[in-house]
Amino acid sequence: MTSRNIVQQRCRTCLDTTDVNFHSLDGKLVKDNQKKTLASFLWDTCKLENHSEAAKFLPQKICGNCLRKLKITFSFVMQVEEVNRKMMANLRTVKIIGKESIPEKYVEETNEMDADNHSFCRYSECFIDCNNSLPQLDEDPIATSTTTNKKIKTDRHLKSAQSSYGQRQNEEEECKNECHKEMKTMLQDLVSMQKQMNDRFKDVGIHTDKNILNQMSKFTQPNADIEENTVLQLANQDNYEEIDRFETVKSWFPISTVEQALELEDNIKNHNYGGDFIAYLKWNEYNSVDHLLRSIFKDELINQYNLDGRSGKMSFITFKSILKCVQCVFSAIPEKKFLYLVRKYIILCHGRHKYKKYNLKKKTTFEKVMNHHDTDLENFTYESSECVESPVIENAEEIEIDIESEQLTSESFEVSNSPGNLYNEIKRVHSPLNFEEHARKRTRFSGRGEKLKRHKGRFIAGNDGAESYVKQPKKSGRTSSSHQQQRMESVDKEYKMFEISKMFPIQSQDQLLEIEQNIMDTDCADEIYEYLNRLKGKNGNIDYVLRKIFSDDLIANYNLEGLQGKHCFRDLNLISDCLFKAFSEITNMEFMKEVRRYVTMSHYRTKNKRTKATRKGMST
Repeated sequence: MTSRNIVQQRCRTCLDTTDVNFHSLDGKLVKDNQKKTLASFLWDTCKLENHSEAAKFLPQKICGNCLRKLKITFSFVMQVEEVNRKMMANLRTVKIIGKESIPEKYVEETNEMDADNHSFCRYSECFIDCNNSLPQLDEDPIATSTTTNKKIKTDRHLKSAQSSYGQRQNEEEECKNECHKEMKTMLQDLVSMQKQMNDRFKDVGIHTDKNILNQMSKFTQPNADIEENTVLQLANQDNYEEIDRFETVKSWFPISTVEQALELEDNIKNHNYGGDFIAYLKWNEYNSVDHLLRSIFKDELINQYNLDGRSGKMSFITFKSILKCVQCVFSAIPEKKFLYLVRKYIILCHGRHKYKKYNLKKKTTFEKVMNHHDTDLENFTYESSECVESPVIENAEEIEIDIESEQLTSESFEVSNSPGNLYNEIKRVHSPLNFEEHARKRTRFSGRGEKLKRHKGRFIAGNDGAESYVKQPKKSGRTSSSHQQQRMESVDKEYKMFEISKMFPIQSQDQLLEIEQNIMDTDCADEIYEYLNRLKGKNGNIDYVLRKIFSDDLIANYNLEGLQGKHCFRDLNLISDCLFKAFSEITNMEFMKEVRRYVTMSHYRTKNKRTKATRKGMST
């Protein structure tokens, strides 16, 4: 028999070893709809710690005598909580009108307990989900001595007993059991609370609608009209107060700062705004948890939170009062599914905020490029290399640009992905000979008087007989320079895509960290996003794209959540920013499902490769 077995055979609360039946602390106490385990109830009442690792080495069972005491205590605590809940609910719903009398006065003698009715403690038996052979007791389960008929004494009886018999005799008559002493003190506290409540409502009378009607029937018709007007005024006053509170609650939303969220939590918890908050939510008739939470919080605020407070963010569960009110609106949803919907809402908020941030960066970058492009067009002039000085105009003829040669097909923009072809194409496009040849092919002279189809220019004959072409300011359409610029941009874009393609697939951790650092730049993130879009194609899937980006040897050191000592795959900027935006047509859940599937299959491929290599080595 080990030392641990010896410890487990003792009672956790009284260290008794003589009892035959011991009951586990994981058993449940049940009364009506209230359920609690023995360990949690002992923590609530006695602060008995049983959740730490050190506490697991202590006894994990209690004896039958202690179990019976716990059952009675549990029944009493549940009864007190239920009564208090009903009383507080009545205070909120019943109309209280100031009067000089109260319905019933407190009489101290009524609190004396009848010995015949209370000699035995009759309690409702609780279901213990740990031992089916628990006996049902008819005698007092708390008392350790013989049962005697005793009355619970009030302060008046105690004073008389002390004056007549003295302090020593009074101590002998008191019960030696600690549970009786605690119950007696609790009853005395309840009596004192009742006194305070009676003093507080000394000048207050409670009147229901029935009492008001009875009082109105006693008066004559004029007096009845006056009383009816008074009741209507009171009802209107209550409606005005409810409307004011409703408008106050409405003015809180949407919440954009942490301070506003904490203020709402405090108002619900400490200032009785919970009912008004729930009424406001039900009045709006939200059809989903996500829709409701989006009307309460802004995405910029939720970006600072996650459900459990990991990754350096704050925990969203700290708003317990707000979540309880939201759960009351959707009471048909189970608690686990409700938490799942809250987690999904937070993830979607993070995605929306990241997408907004990316679009803002993209918009500012585009505006900078357009402003720079406009300044270049304003300073743009074109002259032939032969025209050094402005010539004297003697003869002028109109020319036209051939539309057929002006139109460039889409095939001229396609460039091969091979490095040699890219280099030759860039060299040919930037050469001055190619520019003169291209301009010569695209222009021809026409007779005087023909209309210009695209734009107008002037043929100029100088003093030295040299001919030149001076371009007038354009009015509409694209010029030859715009085509040249587009061709150069397409070539540069293809060259950038070629350079990015050489970075993949990623083989090492250092290479991945370098790419992650580069993605912080918006321009680099846009280029990688464009490359992933090309890999995706029309019918591409996530698994195909990821296998082109990462090697299986690198993914062996990763899993989706970063558990079991591995790196977190979903927190990479390459996944959460670029790849997620490339597959923006699918939902976040489907995206993460496909990513998880890829990681799992990559681990299987790596494992199979190692197994085959081991078998091959053994065979050789």
